[in-house]
Order: sequence, then C-alpha cells, then structure tokens
Amino acid sequence: MEEKIGENRNSEFRQKKKTPITSTKIFLDIMDDIVNAVQNVLGPNVQLLLDGVRELPRAQLIGIGLGSTVFVVTIATVIYLLIAGGSFDRIAEQDAAASRGEEIVATNAKVIMNGRPSLYEDLVMARRVMMEGQAKSITLTIKMSSNPPSPSLFKANYLRFQAYHVTYSVNVPGRPNAGAESFTKSACSQIPKIFEVNIPETLKNYSRSYARVFTTLATKGVKEFDTMDEIYKTYPTGTFGSSVILNPYLPSDPQSLALASDFALNTSGVPFEGHPSFDPSTVWGFLPSTGGPFSNLNDVHSSPLFGVGKDSCVILCLDIVTRKCVGAIKLTEDDPSNLSVKMECGIWTPTYQGKVQEVEAGYLVLGKLFGMGYRRVQYDCDIDDSEGRRLAGRLGFTVEGEKMKDVLIEVDEDTVVSRNSFSFALLNSDWNAEGGARDHVFEKIYGRSALKVDKGRRKEDEEDDNELVVKAERERAKEKKGGEVPGLQSEEQKKKS
Repeated sequence: MEEKIGENRNSEFRQKKKTPITSTKIFLDIMDDIVNAVQNVLGPNVQLLLDGVRELPRAQLIGIGLGSTVFVVTIATVIYLLIAGGSFDRIAEQDAAASRGEEIVATNAKVIMNGRPSLYEDLVMARRVMMEGQAKSITLTIKMSSNPPSPSLFKANYLRFQAYHVTYSVNVPGRPNAGAESFTKSACSQIPKIFEVNIPETLKNYSRSYARVFTTLATKGVKEFDTMDEIYKTYPTGTFGSSVILNPYLPSDPQSLALASDFALNTSGVPFEGHPSFDPSTVWGFLPSTGGPFSNLNDVHSSPLFGVGKDSCVILCLDIVTRKCVGAIKLTEDDPSNLSVKMECGIWTPTYQGKVQEVEAGYLVLGKLFGMGYRRVQYDCDIDDSEGRRLAGRLGFTVEGEKMKDVLIEVDEDTVVSRNSFSFALLNSDWNAEGGARDHVFEKIYGRSALKVDKGRRKEDEEDDNELVVKAERERAKEKKGGEVPGLQSEEQKKKS
C-alpha cells in the first residue's frame, strides 16, 4: 500500500514536472496565493471562487489578468498624481492648520480671478459711460427714450448712408430719398446722447436693424411714408415697430400723462374701441403692489406702478393702428456697474395678451437694453401666472429657479397673501448669438425672409464700417507723413489679395 502511494506521489510529481510553466500557470498560482490568503480570513467558502476561476477558458483568464493589470496601473497612476500634485501635502497642511484653529483657505482667489476671461472692450466702455451718466442723473427713462438727431448729426449720417448704403436709397413718388431719410432719422434716434461719442458695436447693430424695419414700413408707398413720418413727429421720444409704439413715461410730460390715463382706463375692465368688457383681475391679479386697477384716474400718477426713479422706467405701449394705450412694461433695478436690469411682467389688456404687439414690445425693449451693453435682464412672475411664463418663453428667457415667499400681495385692506415667483433671465450672449433668442423673436415678428435680409444688410454694414476705419487711418497717416500709405487695407481688400 505504501509503495502504491509512493508511486502515485512520484507519478504526480513527474506529471507536474512535465507541465510547462506558462503565463496562465503563473496567473493561476498567484490567484491560488490570493485565494488562500482571503480564505484564511474569510473562511472555506472562498474555495468556490477558485474552482470557478480554474474552470474558465484560457482567453477569459487572460482578459481577467489584463483587466486586473489595468486596474492596478490606474490606481497607481492616480496615487502618483495625487502625490506629485501636492494634494496630500495640502491635506496635511489644512489638517495642521485646523488643529491650530486657523482658517482654512481652500482656493487662491487671486489666481482664480486672473484666470477668468476679461470683459470685451465694448462692454467695458459701455459700463463706464453708463456709470458716468448715472452719476450725472442720466436716468433709465432717459436712456430708453428715443433721441431725435440734431441737424448736424442727421446731415452727417444722411450723407454717409446715402453714399454707402445704396440698398437704402429707396424712392417714394413725391418723396425723394425717402429710404435714406427714414433710415437715418430712425437709426440716429436710437442712440442715447451719452453714447454719441463712443457707440458700442451692439448699439450700432441694434439701431441699424431697428432702422431697417422702420424704413421698410415707411417706403411701401406715399401713404405709409406719411403715416410713419407723422408717428415719428407725434411721439419724438418713442420707438416704433410694425404693430406697436413704445413711449417712455415722463411724469412732467403732458403726453405721457394722457397716455397713462388712457392705459388705466383700458385696463380697468370697461369696453373700449370695440373690445368687450372683462374682469380686471385678469390683468392685475398677479401683479403685486402696482396700484391697479384704477377706479379713479387721479390715482394713476401717484401709484407705485408709475413711481419711477433713476433706476426704473415705465414704457407705455400703444397699438400703432388705434393709438390706444393697451399695455405697459416696467424696468427696475438698473445696475450699470454690473450691466444688469430687471424687466417686470408686462401689463396688457386681455385681447392683446399673447399677440404680436406684446411680443414686439418685448423685442424692442430687450434689443435696446442689450444694444446699450447690458449683459443680463432678469424677469420674475408669479408662479401661477401662466401668461407671464408664456411671455418669458416667447422672448427667449431661461428659467433659473423658484423664489419662495418672494413678494407679499395686498388683496384688500384685511388680506395679505404670499407670492412665490419664477425667476427667469436672458443673457446678452444668448440674445446676440447667431440663431439665438434675438433671431428667433425677430423671425417670429417679421418673418424668415426679413431676417435673411437683415443679416445680409448687417454684413454690408460691417464691411462699410471697416472701409470707413481704413479710410480714416489712411487720412491720418497721410497728414503725418504725406503721400499715400499703401500698407493700410480693408479686410475685404485683404481677402481679395
């Protein structure tokens, strides 16, 4: 029996000796050692794992080996990077500082600030100009008001547009140069006086786009030209679209007072101009502390809605056909130092809610704000105000969150309720981007073909601006050195060469 056992052992030994040592064998031996170590800790059940591994095909064993290698190398690399990057040292320093009761500074603010992108020069200039204007009592109302150009400014720009914008030289029977005249006066009117010396590119783009729409409306025929000319003269501080007239409220202006009273009457629920009567709560129900609806017109101008200061403005909205004041938009929290402003919910009679007049009014207000250099416009509305939320979507605003217990609304003398608000925002980068909010709203109001024309004319404007800059540089160089300066070329000339 012992001999037989010895033979079996010798046979087993000889068999092992004949088995070649391969990578698989080495891996299995390592796995045996690992399993044995784990088995000593966890018990005999781990033997099942070893049995399963032994029965796996060779290809799967190789895959497991490679996967384990990758895992180990990855962990080792991460640990190395943490050590080389000083993470462990910083943890030790913070732990030591905490044990000494010192404040832990997790980040280097100076490094972070230096790494952030700088503001565009145009925006830096716009910020400086508006802050200087604010210090000189230039209110938001003044900035949002149109500014009829002086004769000298009109003449200079008229000659320029007539010479460089052949496409604007549209003639109307009996109205020579109607296109150039309409374009010039409407474009210049959108430049606030504080920007007449330094005009941001965004304001140039806005004023010219606005002027293209105005010119298109004015040059359809003699009747249309006379109508737009009459509107321009009747509302000298106004902004005009295809369906709406925007006129900033000026407390000392008789015309503004009359329009505000008309607005109060038209939003009180009584029928007007063929519009049926309505429940005034559909207009005023979600608007906190505005003072409306107004049962007494004498209370209109002393109401919170029409109480404007340096950082606020009320824009009255008229139907361009009926000239009835049917809406109002209030801007508040004007902050030139941060280039931000807040647009309150528009107040519109029910038959105009969601209509083109409401959207175009919002478009014109936002276009002027972003044109002047504002980077952020905030918009809040009652969380249950479905019409207010829809308007935000129509104008391209993005919801940022919900503000709990935001506003208290006085329902009557004995009842005050709390309002939660949805907070929206629209950024200049979202508005001005190619195919962004501005293009989307423009197309919705004026049509796809008009948007295509507007983009083409804008490209022409940029080329003309470049030509004028090159011409001015050439003239200055000639004055200094005399003779031609062939080195100065426009971007268009560079492309051609």
